[in-house]
Amino acid sequence: MKKKLAIIGGSYLQLPAVLKAKELGYEVHCFAWRDGAVCELTLIIFIQFQ
Repeated sequence: MKKKLAIIGGSYLQLPAVLKAKELGYEVHCFAWRDGAVCELTLIIFIQFQ
């Protein structure tokens, strides 16, 4: 079973955590507003708020 991690926010401040979690084999779910969400480009699962 793959480990999963939810991260609130998707700006440049969360990017190091997202990249490290992916490196460690986690499936990362990111919840953020689309504006300024640089993490969206590195994730498979990105949930945006409108």
